[in-house]
Amino acid sequence: MCYLFKIEPVLAKFRVNPSEIIGKHLTEIFPPDVASRNLSAVQLVINSKSPSYNDVELKFPFENIWVTSRLSPILTRNIMLSLSWDYQIDITKRKLAEMELLKLSPRG
Repeated sequence: MCYLFKIEPVLAKFRVNPSEIIGKHLTEIFPPDVASRNLSAVQLVINSKSPSYNDVELKFPFENIWVTSRLSPILTRNIMLSLSWDYQIDITKRKLAEMELLKLSPRG
């Protein structure tokens, strides 16, 4: 199985050349807890053969960012050929605003 990464908004946060990250196994890129969460998400898409969309906080030594993550199976005749993983949009400002609103709400 091939994993295709489209993580342009995130690559700069690693502060390395993209060729040092693209194509590597998740356990080589992320800390164990993050890699495990990501591998669980991959397994869910493999089992369901359905896309998955999530808001994900990525923690870096220099800063944390929130992104919209999309995992999409690439199928032919219901057989999965590969998996596309996109970190599409930096949604950090939106997530921080949502957290502030929760603090101000009567239930927060």
